[in-house]
Amino acid sequence: MSKLVQIGDFKDNGYDTVVKFGGWRAAYLNNTTEQTSYPAYFERHTQSAELFVLIQGSCKLLASPDGATDCEVLEMEPLVMYNVPPTTFHAVVMQPGCRILIVENIDVSADNSEYYHMSEAEKAHIVEITE
Repeated sequence: MSKLVQIGDFKDNGYDTVVKFGGWRAAYLNNTTEQTSYPAYFERHTQSAELFVLIQGSCKLLASPDGATDCEVLEMEPLVMYNVPPTTFHAVVMQPGCRILIVENIDVSADNSEYYHMSEAEKAHIVEITE
């Protein structure tokens, strides 16, 4: 433990903010299950970009101008930075053991984000295009 440096980690399943300072926060998103994690919705943050870095495992970043349609699938490479601008809807498909570092503005919330909830057919399409 340090008295001079803020140290944080999160190893459970899901998302948790680990470090906050000034106008930004850093979080981990983990898939500790034995199943591939598929999204139920796309989101975009209207006032902030969001940076993704694959730390471990395998993950696909989905990006779209309007939700599940016209979706771009990016196979994330470890330790490469993927910056999603505020105009882009995004989601991730995480394989078991995947760990992602996320950095964004500290005030990102449901109040300044938009969500596109997919139909069952759109969810099935996401599974199909990411297998």
